[in-house]
Amino acid sequence: EMTKQARGIRNNNPGNIRNSERNDWKGEVSKADKKDQAFEEFETMSDGVRAMMRLLQKYQRSYNLHTVKEIVERWAPRNENNTAVYVRTVCKEMQMPECCGLNLTDKGTMCALVDAMCFVENGVHIDMADIEAGWEKM
Repeated sequence: EMTKQARGIRNNNPGNIRNSERNDWKGEVSKADKKDQAFEEFETMSDGVRAMMRLLQKYQRSYNLHTVKEIVERWAPRNENNTAVYVRTVCKEMQMPECCGLNLTDKGTMCALVDAMCFVENGVHIDMADIEAGWEKM
């Protein structure tokens, strides 16, 4: 039997960004074509990556979040996630301590963070080409 694809992969929304009327994302699937009422859906994986990157940069600016721990705690709140495991896994994937400051205006840093976070969100790595394409669309 075919294994069911992770929701974030199916939706081209590897960061599992929730639906919000506030955000009209570039590359978002039209309301008429939406199948998932809880989460955003995008036309392509790179559109979903771009939205995630935009949101992460906004979090960094608006809430002054600099470490993996601070960023992940905001992205994946404790009430619905095992945030400690999420933080540990991202740090292990990025090979850096959780207290390490990240500069999300740096392409390499952002791509590494998104790669690690999407791995936690979906249980699989998404294609680095899609991550880099998302950065190029920013």
